[in-house]
Amino acid sequence: MGYNSKLVKPEDAPRGYADLLHPRFKGELSIDTDPHRAVMAWLITWGEVKTREYIKALLRNGMMPRKGHTLQTQLLCAGEFTVGIELHAYQAMQAKREKGCPIDIVFADPAPGSTGSHIGIAKPAPHPHAAALFVDFVLSDAGAKIVADSGRVPTRKGARARYEELSNLQEKGVKVVITLPDDAHRLEPTAEKLIKEIMKSQ
Repeated sequence: MGYNSKLVKPEDAPRGYADLLHPRFKGELSIDTDPHRAVMAWLITWGEVKTREYIKALLRNGMMPRKGHTLQTQLLCAGEFTVGIELHAYQAMQAKREKGCPIDIVFADPAPGSTGSHIGIAKPAPHPHAAALFVDFVLSDAGAKIVADSGRVPTRKGARARYEELSNLQEKGVKVVITLPDDAHRLEPTAEKLIKEIMKSQ
């Protein structure tokens, strides 16, 4: 999550999801209209009952769905609201480091992650050995550096991100929850129902 550091004092900044229910953030919360990463991470970590209760509590505290993670980061920088519940961390850091945006990020527990792009080798691939070499490269130090240079977070252990705040999150104690295909298949119907409930609040 991210917050506008001009509008929120450091001592008042949210440190976790429970903090977002504080009255000082009433009407100041934004979430993407397609918050799959966050909802899936909550379902995996908390289960359906607690996730549903938490979403209802956020809605009571004035959470406003807005379309687009990039737009949310821009609006947060402009002070349209004070907290973005589910931002792309690399976009927030780009805005802060390269555009001077007054934004700081917090990795709540669980911190929703994304697998980004999937990579694999198709069974009928005409050149499977060439494909395997490419996969090896993508997973190598050199491949991780290309990912890092784009501003995104490399998943290779020990690889440095472009922005120090995003480097080696696991070693920093950040509990990143990535939705694996089996979890996605199992939880998708529930996630869709919860997201529709969020959208009905508009």
